[in-house]
Amino acid sequence: PLDLAILEGPDVHCPGEPVVITLDYGSDNTIQDIQWTGPSGRLTAMDGQQNATVTETGVYTVLVIDEFGCESEGTYNLMDVSCSLNVNILSVECQDNGTETDVSDDVYYVRVRVDGEGAEGYKYNGVTRQYGEEYELGPFFIMDGDITITAVDNVYDCCQESVPVAAPLPCSNGCAITVANITET
Repeated sequence: PLDLAILEGPDVHCPGEPVVITLDYGSDNTIQDIQWTGPSGRLTAMDGQQNATVTETGVYTVLVIDEFGCESEGTYNLMDVSCSLNVNILSVECQDNGTETDVSDDVYYVRVRVDGEGAEGYKYNGVTRQYGEEYELGPFFIMDGDITITAVDNVYDCCQESVPVAAPLPCSNGCAITVANITET
């Protein structure tokens, strides 16, 4: 007898990411044929194999046929990951570095909170952080202009968001006028 064919693989994936679907079955008889079908039709290149590497989202089926023509079919649904990631810019603050007249050394700091799903958190510039955590980035030189903050989910790298941050105007005023007392002589 030929037991039920079962297909196993990840529940979700990033679109276009290759995943392996594994066929599991039991049979005392010799297997004559294994036929794969995917969302776009027959996958003849995978026929006869117990594992199939696929990238397309959708329903996959496998038909296992033994030497006596007995059949068992398994079905697997590969879905895209659903992302919920939001980069929130809470504030942008300028600092003159203690030089009120020199705009060339003015920097800014960005206060950020990234909201999302999952206990694994996300990465910003290779540093792992937790969703909902507030933190400050910087210093960034104002003279270097705008920056972009990109957060990438730790589990699914296709789940990411980039937010541009405009550099503020320099906070040094560049003026060196001092008040002098003028007296009559």
